[in-house]
Amino acid sequence: MKKQMAKKNVEAKKAAPQPQKSEVRNGAAEEADFNKTVSDMKALLDAQLKVRVLVPLESGEKLGEFLPVNINGYRLNVPKGVYVDVPQTVADIIAESFNVYEQNSASAMRADRNDEVSSALNS
Repeated sequence: MKKQMAKKNVEAKKAAPQPQKSEVRNGAAEEADFNKTVSDMKALLDAQLKVRVLVPLESGEKLGEFLPVNINGYRLNVPKGVYVDVPQTVADIIAESFNVYEQNSASAMRADRNDEVSSALNS
């Protein structure tokens, strides 16, 4: 019984696909691919139309704070509290992040969140 199980394990190992040399992970090649992706993204963003945005400071923050925006490994630090020109894609990401935040966190605190609260405040 043990010999049969051992034989099956050996056969299973032989049948399992062995990674080919091209599939073996290479740290240097992966880093080069990543760096190429980052530089391609930078070039794409540099070519885009620039849009002026203002990222507001959050409670307790002072000028000099940044909002990090990462796209395919390329990181852009957008200053908060001042108007800056950013690529359209970055502006879209910032707008979407603030819309999601507003929808998910602030809606529970709004005075018009439901008819009961609204009528209580208006009476």
